[in-house]
Amino acid sequence: MSANSGRDADKAQSYIAALDSARSEDKWSDVPELIRKVTKHAPHRKCLIQTAHAEIQVVAHITKTRPATAKGQTTPNHVSNLSELIPELIAAIEAADGTPQDVFQAQVCLGWIHWTLSEPGLAVVRLPKEFDDTIIGSLSEGGKGLTKWTEVCIVKAGYIKSAAQALISTPDAALETASTVLPRLAIPNSALASCPQALYWSELFLSRVAMLASEEVLANDSGNHDFEIETALKAFRLWSGHPQIKGQDIAASQRGIQSGSSHNSDSQSSIWMAYYKLLSLILQNGLSYYPLSSGSPRRQLATEIRRVETVCESVLLRGTKFPLASGSNPHVEAWTEDVISNWEVLCGPSWRDDDVGEGGQDSISRNVLDILYRASTKTYHSHSILRRLFHVHAALAEFDLAMKALDTYIEIVIGAKDRAEKAAEIGHLESDEILLQTVSEGVLLLCCFGSEEEARKAKELIAILQKYIEKHITDDLNVTNGKGEEEEEEEEEEEEASRVPSHVIALAYRAIGIGLGNWSRWTSKTEARNDIRAEAIQNLERSIAPEFESEYDLSSRYALALLLAESRDLDGAISHVKTALTPRDESALSGPHQSEERDKIPLWHLLALLLSAKQEFDIAGRTCEAAFDQLPSSVTIPGQNNRRINRDSNRYQDLSAKNKDFIQHLQGREKERIIETRMTQLALLEIMDGPEVAVNHSDNLLALFATLFEDLELDVTKEKITQLEQQQQQQHLGPPKSSAGTVRSFRGSIFGRKKGSKIPDRSLNASDPIPPLPNGASSIGADAPMIKVTSEAANNTQQNSQLEKQNGSINSIDASQNEKGDVDAEAIGIAISDPRISPTSPTDPKESAKQSLPAVGHTDQPPEQNVRLPTPLRFSSPTKALARFPVLQAQKHAISVLVKVWLLISGMYRRASLFDDAVEACEEASKQVEAFEALVAAEESSARAFANPVWGVAKSTEALWADVHAEKGAILEAQSLTHEAMQYYEEAISCFHDHPKATIALSNLLLDAWEEKIPLEPVEPRIESDIVDPLSGTSTSPNGVSGASPQTIQANGVTKTHQASNGESKSPPKASSNTDDPGHLSRLAARDRAYALISMLTKTGASWDNSEAWFTLSRAYEAGSQIDKAKEILWWCIELEDRKPIRHWWNLGAGGYVL
Repeated sequence: MSANSGRDADKAQSYIAALDSARSEDKWSDVPELIRKVTKHAPHRKCLIQTAHAEIQVVAHITKTRPATAKGQTTPNHVSNLSELIPELIAAIEAADGTPQDVFQAQVCLGWIHWTLSEPGLAVVRLPKEFDDTIIGSLSEGGKGLTKWTEVCIVKAGYIKSAAQALISTPDAALETASTVLPRLAIPNSALASCPQALYWSELFLSRVAMLASEEVLANDSGNHDFEIETALKAFRLWSGHPQIKGQDIAASQRGIQSGSSHNSDSQSSIWMAYYKLLSLILQNGLSYYPLSSGSPRRQLATEIRRVETVCESVLLRGTKFPLASGSNPHVEAWTEDVISNWEVLCGPSWRDDDVGEGGQDSISRNVLDILYRASTKTYHSHSILRRLFHVHAALAEFDLAMKALDTYIEIVIGAKDRAEKAAEIGHLESDEILLQTVSEGVLLLCCFGSEEEARKAKELIAILQKYIEKHITDDLNVTNGKGEEEEEEEEEEEEASRVPSHVIALAYRAIGIGLGNWSRWTSKTEARNDIRAEAIQNLERSIAPEFESEYDLSSRYALALLLAESRDLDGAISHVKTALTPRDESALSGPHQSEERDKIPLWHLLALLLSAKQEFDIAGRTCEAAFDQLPSSVTIPGQNNRRINRDSNRYQDLSAKNKDFIQHLQGREKERIIETRMTQLALLEIMDGPEVAVNHSDNLLALFATLFEDLELDVTKEKITQLEQQQQQQHLGPPKSSAGTVRSFRGSIFGRKKGSKIPDRSLNASDPIPPLPNGASSIGADAPMIKVTSEAANNTQQNSQLEKQNGSINSIDASQNEKGDVDAEAIGIAISDPRISPTSPTDPKESAKQSLPAVGHTDQPPEQNVRLPTPLRFSSPTKALARFPVLQAQKHAISVLVKVWLLISGMYRRASLFDDAVEACEEASKQVEAFEALVAAEESSARAFANPVWGVAKSTEALWADVHAEKGAILEAQSLTHEAMQYYEEAISCFHDHPKATIALSNLLLDAWEEKIPLEPVEPRIESDIVDPLSGTSTSPNGVSGASPQTIQANGVTKTHQASNGESKSPPKASSNTDDPGHLSRLAARDRAYALISMLTKTGASWDNSEAWFTLSRAYEAGSQIDKAKEILWWCIELEDRKPIRHWWNLGAGGYVL
């Protein structure tokens, strides 16, 4: 008997396990027979039997089928109403005739019945109250563990209860319930991995919890949602890795309703989209993110977004057909906007390459570009996709493709608008707001990174802006005039919907002003330039009008101040710069971004130039210091802070990491502007203390460049900087004794500059000196006015806080102006600058023959600096994403800046009469130009590639060679090697035909040859003789040039005496009466060529305000006996020199009028 009972028990247990397996494996047709066998062999398991019987009825009710029958049964045991099962289950639960797992399964089945009958409240009551480890652990007996069906019931109960609680209670209660079940699904369970019912209910549970938690986060932007975000992320990740999700066709799956729910479950596509929207919200709003591992949270977030993004795109595009011409796919356009929003953050200023993983931000942008192009295959003439193609191409520095996308966008949008005005237009019309904003972005892009052709293109786009701005201004006037009150009320809502926001109108006016100002630099129509500039100023003033709520916009103020400065309205320009620099509350700042002090560096630099134009050099120097206060001191003075804090290695490493991070976030334009500010600071030092002092600080300029462009690994090594420092220490140059404590208010330029003491005199007759040549090569900066900066002023500046420094600099402007009063009429300006830069760049290296200086007074500045990088106010790309230039293009830009630096150093050595060092610096510049040329040839080896500058790079290869040749010529000319210098000037002009420096210098030398100050051809040195020239009655000099004063030779060969520059009458030698004399004809040809060169130069946009060029033109007119024109031009020279800065306005850096 005992053996039989044992066999019956084993058999019963096997049937019970088979029943558990059949339910888990979704084999409901086998369940009735197994219930019969369990009833026969284990009748005491009444709770299990009753539960299994009820489950069959629920499945039959849901699937609308009749339940299967057991063997031997003729009629199925079927109930007509599920509610009839409830009393029996309640009785079984109360009787507890079975194991704890049997009772638990009965409770879940009872809750399932109520949920199927749409009774969520009763379902919550009948289901277990808790699902924590303690409750679940009590279900197992004797360590046997839980059966598969019990595991399924846990997940089923979690789904039903959380879903019911979401309906009758709050989402928080539902998520609390779900959070106790989620950890069980995170644990791998091989037994359940292939269990159909476990897979079904787990996928249903995960999708429901994920959607519920994400909807709660997305619905309420404010408040703390850390718990909801963590729960949603866990659920989404488990759901996305679910076997059923991995193995299904996502696009085709719109899951049908299986057993267990009368509520439609979300489609997989909507779940994937919700997953993507949640990650997007976390990214864009900086919400809490819970990474899977201990790695970089940002990198994991970026990787997760890209993974989900790929799936969402596949879901979207595979389920979308190409629309008809009259239709559209707005959901595709909405998807691309979500992608762009994430891209703007991932490629914005607060993220860097290391944060986004393999490929960096460039990979992110190119992936977005591919998404846009694929989306365009599912849309027809989509405005938004074309606009976004323009944005992404611009951020990738693919400006040609960006402009093609913009042209296509404008053509389609304006064409549709024009057709709509004539007849009914089918399809969606782009709003005027977006059109104005997009075209304005295009104008700013062209003006910031382009050259002459791009300036002409921007001028064409300006016409579109003017048309639609005028349209809206006219419409606003029509709305307010000639309508009754009732009519106005009826149209108010319609007008409000189509009205362009004020900030967009302000942006359009700013774009028009910047575009016109930029075109005024390039136009060859001199007579129209002033009108163009006046119109630009007018539009910029409109952009900061109070009604547009952009009166404190830094970009508009900067462009307006620069235009006023070029128009010689210094007081107006200073007023706008002061307004922009004055600290204000964030509520007073206009625009979508917060103010960033780092973006104000160009404004400080502009203010320094404005002050230098008013001869307030000491305040200008302190203004440059204020500009550098926006940067970490270890960046502006490399090595200083390192030596001070090397005692604390941890602090040093932390500071170095911060500085490196700061420099990595700086863009090429910002770095160039920092370098330009340092150059202006050096120029101020040179004009106050002389080139001998300024040249001692050139090592700081190179060190600053090496620090800023360290990541590009250019040929600016520390060894070169150290070598330069050692050379300067050996030379130990100091200021000339005559300059100590002296201040010259008279301009040291073509109107009154004395020769440097070390520069040899070209004249051989000491008793009758030739006046200095008015060219921009040999006389620049050599004897500029010198002002001594006292240590007290510097120390006071250092002791103030950063904000006090800035306010002090601004306030000192007013104070100094009040003290000075009216400037003496004879004191008409400031030191001469180098000749105007080439139109190919606002950062022409030829200005490098000017001056340079390191930051003064930074040694006491604390190393801790604010290096936070909020969204900038400066223009980088049309969107919040920063423009990322390819490494090759960034290297070309950096090398062009480095060439300018070396040429500046060469110019300082030249003006200090250290010609050997000047030649070495010039050779360094030549090496950099060779490297630049190699980079250009690596992309395209053609004459066009070498002659034309590329986007974002200021100079072409030929222009850089012209700069180098011009500086070599200036060095030779400073040593009185005029004919050798002329050869280099000729080479410079052959490289770049409108090169200002070379053209002016060569023209002056040609005019000197006409005036017989220098021979036409180089003459071999010979022994000086006392033979008297029978024609002139004077002795000849060794080089064959008469010692008598120069004379003016008219076209008919008649000579006449003219006044020298000092007013003393000189007797020129008699010219040969034979006009066919070869020497005379050669000199006449030299004069005519000089006139042709210089007149052409003054007609270009590069030199319309170049006083050196105009003065040389006056010499040419005087040589041609056109005295009235010469006088007229000389008065124009005086006007230009009157308010000329120490360096030209174009030396503010790349970008022109664009901040």
